[in-house]
Amino acid sequence: MEREEGDREREAPTTAGSADDRDPPLTEPERSMLFGGSGLSSSEELAYGTVPDPEIEQVVADDAARERAKVLTGSATLAEVAELLGESSSAIVSRTADDQLATFLLDGQVRYPLWQFHGGQPLPGLPDVVAALPSTWRARKVMAVMAAPIEILDGASPSQWLADGGDPSTVVRMLEDLARA
Repeated sequence: MEREEGDREREAPTTAGSADDRDPPLTEPERSMLFGGSGLSSSEELAYGTVPDPEIEQVVADDAARERAKVLTGSATLAEVAELLGESSSAIVSRTADDQLATFLLDGQVRYPLWQFHGGQPLPGLPDVVAALPSTWRARKVMAVMAAPIEILDGASPSQWLADGGDPSTVVRMLEDLARA
């Protein structure tokens, strides 16, 4: 699925990904319509998040930069994955097109989350896991879920579970359950 570009990631067909979950700010006509007859002061409107605040905007920008850095450091380019797997870039593109590898777009560039590789190879059962990743999930959510210790996986993260030879269908069911929640 393709998403808007700009600061946002764009999602490649195999997995989710966007770094910015915020709604756009209200326009002046929207703000006027919402608060025009409300009798609220500017400071009260600020409390409701409708008046831009430079300090808040800076905190949000810093947070977005930290999240983007996490997504970048937790992923690799096509060339990096080709080198990691010892395959040509066209072989990696073919695997991607066949939904065997998870990807997302960041600033128009295809990125491969590193959680899906172990010992220079894709994780066992990865195509089934990639197929189970909810298309509505953003890259950082997928990365967080795949790295988080999960009780039903004996406290292992899904990626570690797969690397240790765990049943991929358990991870698939977990992802399906999370998608419904």
